[in-house]
Amino acid sequence: MSPPEPTQLQLTAALGAAVARLRHDDHELQQTTERVVVARLMIYLDQELGLLPNPRGFRLDMEYERAGTDPKAFAGRGPNGPFPRKIVPDLIYHQRLGGEEYANHLAIEVKARPNRREDHDLAKLALLTGRAPYAFALFSPNTLRLPDPSDPPAPPPDRHVVVLPPQMRPYTFGAFLRLYRDHDFIEWV
Repeated sequence: MSPPEPTQLQLTAALGAAVARLRHDDHELQQTTERVVVARLMIYLDQELGLLPNPRGFRLDMEYERAGTDPKAFAGRGPNGPFPRKIVPDLIYHQRLGGEEYANHLAIEVKARPNRREDHDLAKLALLTGRAPYAFALFSPNTLRLPDPSDPPAPPPDRHVVVLPPQMRPYTFGAFLRLYRDHDFIEWV
């Protein structure tokens, strides 16, 4: 089965148009919280995505935290045993309650201004798309970090590690939006 439409090129155009409209019509929101910015972006992006082919009936949701009927959480383990780690992407474009292949189409993380936690969001997207097999969970500060090239292929048992749970289908695409940049604000993961 091939990945469904819309394609990455179509998604890029939709994201670009939504961000352009956000910057033009709501530039004063840049001084508010990221959640306010994401909520307004969602309105514009939903309109742009509505113009694209959508044979699977994908829906755009904000901070959607369900995987089927269960809470969405990474599988995790640490020196003291297993632990779940909640997953809440800023925006997702998906089939609600869908568990089949390609039901999760696009996960989006947004940064409205420069922030030290960008590596956390990039690691989350890499896990959600299946492009990284695991990430280290750091609890102080509460972030995720992808392995360095020098790390072993399997995570050491004495580290806190998170992985995509086996029952959760990866997202086809992951987009990291740096809204504080005028150009090259989309990074595909």
